[in-house]
Formats: sequence, structure tokens, C-alpha cells
Amino acid sequence: LELRQYGDRWDGASYLQFLADRLPRMKALLRPDGLLFLHVGGPAAAHARLLCDEVFGGARLLNEVSWVRQAAHSDRRQGARHLGRIHDRLLIYGRTAEAR
Repeated sequence: LELRQYGDRWDGASYLQFLADRLPRMKALLRPDGLLFLHVGGPAAAHARLLCDEVFGGARLLNEVSWVRQAAHSDRRQGARHLGRIHDRLLIYGRTAEAR
């Protein structure tokens, strides 16, 4: 019997619950000057940021980096009239004020 070990397809609610369950554990594992880098794509980014703000505190957001991962016209499923999902975000949180 072969079990699938990794999947990269989530529905929004299960992914956010996954994060909500694990973010406090991640914070607990960090040193006082430790940083969390969370790579989030598309629509989940705003919700993930709210979860991180709740766990780490809004003042612990050190930076939010956005970058283009592909050209909009390279995704054939998107028509010319669509803006497309072409960027990802990296949320960077510090465990405490010592983190820089």
C-alpha cells in the first residue's frame, strides 16, 4: 500500500485551519530573536496574515514581500480579460521585539 505523503492542493478552509493549528507551535519553537518566513500564494495571503497577526501580534510583522512568479499570458487557462494570479507573498514575522 502506497500512501501519498505530500499534496499541494488545499481548499481554503482546511489550509487556514492547518495554519491556525500550527502557527502557535511554530512560534514556540523559535528563539526570542527568531523569524518565521511564511510563503503564501493568492487568495490565502490576507487570511494567513490575519492568523499570523493573531499569534505573533501585528507589531511583529517585519515585512511582506510580493513578487511576480509568471507572466499573466503564460497561463493558458486565463483569458486576455483576466488579471490572473501571478504573484506570491512572503510574510516575515519576528517572535519578539528582539527579532530584526
